[in-house]
Amino acid sequence: MWDEFLDWIAEYDHFLGWGLITFNSVIILLLLIAKSRKVDVHGEIEQLNIAFTIAHPDDESMFFLPAIKSLSKKHNLYLLCLSNGDFDGLGKTREKELEKAAAFLKFKKLKIVDDLDLPDGMNAQWSQDKIAKYVTEFVDEHKVNVLISFDQFGVSGHPNHISVFHGTREALKQLKKQPRYQDMSMFSLITTGFVRKYIGIFDAPLTMLNQSDYYNWNPFTAYTAMKCHWSQFVWFRKLFIIFSRYAYMNSFEEVPLN
Repeated sequence: MWDEFLDWIAEYDHFLGWGLITFNSVIILLLLIAKSRKVDVHGEIEQLNIAFTIAHPDDESMFFLPAIKSLSKKHNLYLLCLSNGDFDGLGKTREKELEKAAAFLKFKKLKIVDDLDLPDGMNAQWSQDKIAKYVTEFVDEHKVNVLISFDQFGVSGHPNHISVFHGTREALKQLKKQPRYQDMSMFSLITTGFVRKYIGIFDAPLTMLNQSDYYNWNPFTAYTAMKCHWSQFVWFRKLFIIFSRYAYMNSFEEVPLN
């Protein structure tokens, strides 16, 4: 059987070689197209103050890095983390790690919430109103124009991520009642299915179908950002950085209020 397989390879190696060349050429072409069509979710407008709302230290590096790296070139970015990730008793350590990551990613300001009513955990149900309170205070303090967060599925399905989405959307509803925030908008990071989530750069063709997307073709950027979170940088998160599409591309949709 093995000899027959080797004979088959030898007979068709010419076609296999051209097949690999064609495949690689298509991938390179897709990457170049994707890079050329980076879309700013806010269009060609003035410099904005954009706030990312996340649940835990390292969410910014694991899930939002392509958007952060792209938007930081044009806009002022702010980061609000609704917990210090104290599930394993490492809250203070993770706060310092997030400070380091936020500096690396060029956030103008970072706020980490340490509230007993917002505990890190898969079984923790966070108050939508309490999250909205922190978000509105952060928006007022930094004159934020745009909010970016998870969507209703939270990328990984983590209940804390999902709570941050609902709380941030509630904050937007409250803020838009004020005349000065009438033009404020919120964009959510689209959750993909399991297969697309873990095919890395090969998800580029499907990602291009979205109107609002950002790309990062340097895996070392994601690796360096996650390395700031050294207490969390275990083997499966290293694999996540290599294989997850979220290390290479982000797709967003505007959040409706109805």
